[in-house]
Amino acid sequence: MSTILTPPGTVPPVRPVINPSPKSRFMESADNISKHRAMVDRGEFQRALDYAMMQYVARISVNTETGTSASNMFKICGAQEFAQELRLLADEWNPPVRRVLPQNLNHDA
Repeated sequence: MSTILTPPGTVPPVRPVINPSPKSRFMESADNISKHRAMVDRGEFQRALDYAMMQYVARISVNTETGTSASNMFKICGAQEFAQELRLLADEWNPPVRRVLPQNLNHDA
């Protein structure tokens, strides 16, 4: 790994993002963002997504073999995660800052 040395008092060069995420590429276009938000805000979109999810669950739940129950649960969880990603594609998300709890143990005792 190389280190970029810069003279004192100068700003180090900004490294370009070589492999941006699909979401960041989507977010580069204001048109993408506005059209996506308009689509997600429509009741028709939410209704279609809800019915597609119910149809998917009905289709995979037909197989009631014991060994497939866990895999079906993972499929449903994956479908829910996909629906959430689709809904939030045009929203900027910053991960929550992890709160450090104060130490309440008396280590001197």
